[in-house]
Amino acid sequence: MALPRARCRPSPATRPVAYDGAPVTVDLVLSRTGGLEGTLEADQTPLARVPVLVISRQEDGSVQPHQVYTDAQGRWRLDGLAPGTYHLKAGRGVDAFDVSGALTVRVEPGRVVTAPVLRLP
Repeated sequence: MALPRARCRPSPATRPVAYDGAPVTVDLVLSRTGGLEGTLEADQTPLARVPVLVISRQEDGSVQPHQVYTDAQGRWRLDGLAPGTYHLKAGRGVDAFDVSGALTVRVEPGRVVTAPVLRLP
């Protein structure tokens, strides 16, 4: 017995809606995000429960920090990042607004990028 075939029609990416009583058109844009993962060490020993800052610099010069903590093996991972360039810093009390000396990594859409090993003195 053959299954009935369904016809799929692509739906438009715009939808008419009412806002405050007036009709407006909303454009829906879905972007593919990426992620970063890596490890944190000191003297070749993994560091557990240490904050890692993943910092992006916006077009207006402001910064947007994201924070994640390492697991027991010194590993960390952050998903849902917009494609672009990020600066990595680790340790308690690091300045998220100063990216000088930070590792730089590029996030690509649809991929989790493995960062170089972060090392604390």
